[in-house]
Amino acid sequence: TLTQARRAMPTLLTQLETPARPPQPRGKAPGRAKGFHPKPAKRHPVIRKTSKKHKKRKTATAT
Repeated sequence: TLTQARRAMPTLLTQLETPARPPQPRGKAPGRAKGFHPKPAKRHPVIRKTSKKHKKRKTATAT
């Protein structure tokens, strides 16, 4: 029955082996080479925005 199949599923899954291979040790990454000194980052000049020019307002004339 369905209930019996559900109940037996965990034991069945533990008996089946996974198709994936077990993980292999890879060792440590080499990292930065000994004696290597990276060059300092390139500096860029600051670009400042110019002040905005105000448009002249038309004055409303009273009639």
